[in-house]
Amino acid sequence: MYRLLLRFYPGEFRDDYGREMMLAFRERLSHDRTVGTGAVMRLWAQLLMDSIVRAPGEHLDVLRQDLRYALRSLRRAPLFTFTAVATLALGVGANTAIFSVVHAVALRPLPYESADRLVRIWERNGSLSITGFAVSLPNFVSWQERARTLELAGWRSGSVTLRSTAEPIRVGSVTISPEYFRILRATPMIGRAFAASDAAPGAERVALIRDSLWRSYFGGDPRVVGTPVTIAGDSHTIVGVIAESSTPLSAEFYMPLRVDVAAEQRDNHIASVGCRDVLGVRLARTGTDQTRAVRAARRGVLRAAHRVGERREPDARARRRAKARDGPAHGDWSGTPSPGASGAHRRAGPGRRRGNRRHPPGLLGCSADPPVARVNPPARG
Repeated sequence: MYRLLLRFYPGEFRDDYGREMMLAFRERLSHDRTVGTGAVMRLWAQLLMDSIVRAPGEHLDVLRQDLRYALRSLRRAPLFTFTAVATLALGVGANTAIFSVVHAVALRPLPYESADRLVRIWERNGSLSITGFAVSLPNFVSWQERARTLELAGWRSGSVTLRSTAEPIRVGSVTISPEYFRILRATPMIGRAFAASDAAPGAERVALIRDSLWRSYFGGDPRVVGTPVTIAGDSHTIVGVIAESSTPLSAEFYMPLRVDVAAEQRDNHIASVGCRDVLGVRLARTGTDQTRAVRAARRGVLRAAHRVGERREPDARARRRAKARDGPAHGDWSGTPSPGASGAHRRAGPGRRRGNRRHPPGLLGCSADPPVARVNPPARG
């Protein structure tokens, strides 16, 4: 039992004094057994307290002696000392940098409420083998109109020259849909966030600024709400200040995104789209819903073009598809019916059949293969 108590002491101490301590313990134990049980119990209590109180002091004494010896050795070999210190510094710095990156990218959760439901949406162009494509504004509007399980928000980044009470400065900007801050559950430090009415055509021009711009340009003035600023000759009224930690975007000036679908083109991919999964559905279903929305929107454009009579000559790819679909009995896209075609089909004209309002793809320059939405979780950091 006493050998176990000696384990509390350093190994060097046991090597020097362990044998003598065992001999002294046996002599003391033999004497106390002649006295009585009480004396034996007092001996064990004394040994236990001695191990708890004196053992840490012996460890510190050994450590102090080792440090003195190490310092004397390092003073005698300065080149070795420099090499050892540099190696330790590089090792500690490299491990700290790697851990910081891994923690920021993989371990640290996003600083937003229910961050596991935040999703970034891209388009995919199969014909060009592009899997990460920016989103066109008409497609974004179509997704918003047909989304059932998602809250969507779009934005476009840029830069503007800001003019107010101080000297003009160039700052990073973003035009953003009003739903963006609601998706992130972000609230301004001062003032209010964008409302849906701010994105309506003809509405008053308003803006949000980041807290860094608020402090550097406006001096942290709490009365900044209501201050007019001039952007490209247009006056905007500041309605709020947003904290840097509230949004992953690096822009300092925010304006509401106003989309004129009639003036935009579906093949002009200039916007980014993010969303919040409201019902917790699977991401694969989310991508399918957005893909169907794009296809439905494109079909609506084609039907509208067919009604107003706008038509372009089909290209070679469209002719091959129509020929494979309709068969040789109904003629090809060249306008020459096959010998087996009926009179009704001849009168129907090239590329169309009576009683069926089929029309070739390619109307209004719309591709026959609409882009497919690809869903990715948001990036960290």
